[in-house]
Amino acid sequence: MVFCKKYLFLAFGFLLLFFCGAVFFLIQRQWLVIQFTLGSRDADSIVNDTKKDVVLRKKVNFYYWKDDKMEAEPAQFIWFCNRAENLKHLINNWLAFLCEERVIYKNISLDSVAISKDGQHVYFSFDQSPFEREWAIFEKWKFVEAMLKTIGDVDKVVKYLIFLKEGHILEDDHLDFSQPWPVEGYC
Repeated sequence: MVFCKKYLFLAFGFLLLFFCGAVFFLIQRQWLVIQFTLGSRDADSIVNDTKKDVVLRKKVNFYYWKDDKMEAEPAQFIWFCNRAENLKHLINNWLAFLCEERVIYKNISLDSVAISKDGQHVYFSFDQSPFEREWAIFEKWKFVEAMLKTIGDVDKVVKYLIFLKEGHILEDDHLDFSQPWPVEGYC
């Protein structure tokens, strides 16, 4: 009987250990969310805390230059509260769309986005130059105009874009990126 109690106690211990491990795994994968609150909170503070994580589904237009005209492709986009992350995901999705449409032929990604204090200047840091090597000045210019138009339709606060490559000013033989580009463009 004592021998049986040992095994029963050992089995219970392993079962408890397995249960705790499963709970920690679910919490780490964010499949199980546990939130502890200290003290009592009123309903208004709870609502205000949830408002900052509100997610919206937004209709956006991906603009691009193809066949000698500016095209617009409507798309659904999930818009969070963090403007920098939204712009980063927007431009990365736009670049992926341009690859699918065979407007660009290399995989380009936007590494980081920084927004100035006033919110009007946005810094885009790409992993490589977004331009194809054989592009003419006009094609490069229309590529930038399409990006500016895509951002201008989505975020009305942004007034200027600064283009960077790996954290440094983007250098190009034809276009000057040492100055900010106005979002309303030059057209």
